[in-house]
Amino acid sequence: MKRGQAAMEFLFTYGWAIFLVLLTVSSLMYFGIVDFDIFVQDSCSFSQNIGDCDEFQVDLSQPDDEKVKIKLTNAIGEQLIIHSCKASINKYCDEHVCKINENTVQTWPAYEKVELTFGCSGLNNKDIIQAYIELNFSIKDSVRTHLMHGSFITKSVKK
Repeated sequence: MKRGQAAMEFLFTYGWAIFLVLLTVSSLMYFGIVDFDIFVQDSCSFSQNIGDCDEFQVDLSQPDDEKVKIKLTNAIGEQLIIHSCKASINKYCDEHVCKINENTVQTWPAYEKVELTFGCSGLNNKDIIQAYIELNFSIKDSVRTHLMHGSFITKSVKK
């Protein structure tokens, strides 16, 4: 037997085995028998001037205008004037206006925690949600405005 023929037989034999394993795994994933969404971890990412960013949720039992909630802490050390807050969710919602502690424009005291809420329709239970938030603010007694971006990933929950 020639060396080339032995190498080809080896590749074809193991190639078919690998192909069948991939086909089986992809079929299980397609039909929902194996759910890899359980491996998605909740995460939150904002600028270093935002302190705690560990309280966020997508609660489907709430009304449409308050489904998505996130609590943030002002770690800048000065009072902020929030001019606008916009939020969007990956493939579900376009830009929405956030409410900050139930108001649309507000001051944010130094080292205080506020809750941002915004709505989104079309969410289902256990959807993986990636939300993007944009805050337009200025420091008190300053005319210069700043733009802060952040995002978080979590699963929607129906309580």
